Amino acid sequence: MTDARWARAGLGLGLLGLGVLAARLALHKAFSIDEFQYAHAAWLVSKGQVPYRDFFEVHFPLVYQALAPMFWLLGDSPRGVLALRAAMLVPLLGSCVAVAALNRREGRGVRWLGPVLLLSLVPFTRFATELRPDALSTALFLGALAALSVRPGTRWSGFVAGLAYVAALWASQKDCVLRVDDLRTSGLPPGLRGFLDTHYQPYDGDLFLWGQRYDVTTGDRLEDRFRAVRQGRYFVEPASVLDTGALFIDGQRVTQAELVLERGEHPVRYEGPAQRFHLLWLPRDGQRWTPRPDARPTYSRLF
Repeated sequence: MTDARWARAGLGLGLLGLGVLAARLALHKAFSIDEFQYAHAAWLVSKGQVPYRDFFEVHFPLVYQALAPMFWLLGDSPRGVLALRAAMLVPLLGSCVAVAALNRREGRGVRWLGPVLLLSLVPFTRFATELRPDALSTALFLGALAALSVRPGTRWSGFVAGLAYVAALWASQKDCVLRVDDLRTSGLPPGLRGFLDTHYQPYDGDLFLWGQRYDVTTGDRLEDRFRAVRQGRYFVEPASVLDTGALFIDGQRVTQAELVLERGEHPVRYEGPAQRFHLLWLPRDGQRWTPRPDARPTYSRLF
């Protein structure tokens, strides 16, 4: 047997062994707290409930919709969560196939080295074998890249890539009007932490609602932007800034504290005395609120 054949045989055995370990991990590893939330969401969908309307959810629901039929087949036994774990091996296999397809022009050895290295990454295998939207989203995203790598490119490969990319977003996309702080927040990447600090304001020590803070410090003039996460009602806090100065959004002067904005970015201009004000999302109950940056956390000291 030539060296190349020995290498391919070794890669094949390594891939098989890592695959068995991944399957064993999926069926025997302890469950994380989030997995029960996702399993419950899939169960609710199987009962005909609609995400966002009938129950709270921060992810797009593709993974729940894909797993809901498992409850139709297996019933409502809590042990069915193991079957859901086993089902997550399908997107893991898809990720491995997509990585192999991305490296197919580099030779057969490199082609299969990709999945071996992927399954060797402990953080990836740990989360990819769990019941969570990210595992399906990752597989679909890698599938989109694999379809785009087809040469020569065709309309069909482009369609498949676009479909897989949209499905990846439908599986995991969240930027919602509420976030919960916990002990992991301080360890987030600086760019992500900066985005959260800019676009969420403290409702209390643990809950943050969508909104932005503006500080008029010099020149009695401020020009900035506000990103509306969804079409809906927003409000100016404190409302007194509308009396002491002039606030313009999309070039139109704001005269009432509450306003309706379309989803997307809006230019903001303020002319008046130096002070701090906020543009904040207005909850469905219509109760205005004031950010509390000095509020002490409760849940984030527990989780």
